[in-house]
Amino acid sequence: MFLADRVVKIVLSDLRTWLAVAAVISLEAAYFVWFRPSLAMAIAALAVGVLSLVAWPLLFVRSESFARRFYQVPEAVQADQEDKLQTLATDFDELEFGQGAAQIKMLREKFENLSEILKRRLNAGELTYARYLGMAEQVYLSALDNLNEVAVALRSVSTIDTDYIQSRLREL
Repeated sequence: MFLADRVVKIVLSDLRTWLAVAAVISLEAAYFVWFRPSLAMAIAALAVGVLSLVAWPLLFVRSESFARRFYQVPEAVQADQEDKLQTLATDFDELEFGQGAAQIKMLREKFENLSEILKRRLNAGELTYARYLGMAEQVYLSALDNLNEVAVALRSVSTIDTDYIQSRLREL
């Protein structure tokens, strides 16, 4: 249901939706005031108005502006990813694991490079653009998750007291 809720939220938050509703209501009211239609014509006019209001979301969902808003990553999610990335880089610095920091930098550069190429080749509102960028983002995030697991493993290994283990081995 998350997908349907997101679509409804985007459609209802767009100014053009409310302008379309206002236009249909205004035209219906003007029709009834000016022409004073018979019952059959009034029902037909109301049916046309209802069909117009039902058709609007169907047409709007196919627009480029809807696709752009639907597939863009919200700023809150991007800020959260940036915080996690900074935390991971700090962990690698604390653990003195230069390879991890270098991999984070390479991953980020490759993702930004692919994103730039997609922006140059495809329109940002196109479904193809969103699909390619979404797949690349999933690979990027998966790689970052793996690096996070490495950081956790390194942190747990760093607490091992090697001197104590060596002394216990000598005793045994």
